[in-house]
Amino acid sequence: MLTSFSPPSLLGKGVGGLGSSSAACGWVFPPSQTFDEGKLLALLANTKQITRLKGVFRVEDEWISVNRAGTAVSVSPTSYRRDSRIEAFADGLDWDAFEAALMACVVSR
Repeated sequence: MLTSFSPPSLLGKGVGGLGSSSAACGWVFPPSQTFDEGKLLALLANTKQITRLKGVFRVEDEWISVNRAGTAVSVSPTSYRRDSRIEAFADGLDWDAFEAALMACVVSR
């Protein structure tokens, strides 16, 4: 049975300081959307342009908090349940392509 699709709410894109190619962007997803944990973590860990990110995601049967600074990624359970959300800082990232890859990690809408 198909359910209605809820696109993420874009928090916004902002450009970093003068002379910097850094930018930040964030998304908020409804709590009904579930992410494939393996695909999601692979995306968040392997997107080279990301320099920092913080996120909370509903995965198969739990909610997780994901933090990344440089190449160090930490994942832990969280009690936060209001929505799934991410804020990422990156240098030279194609935000539209990243959003499409993020949406490809959604398994239930």
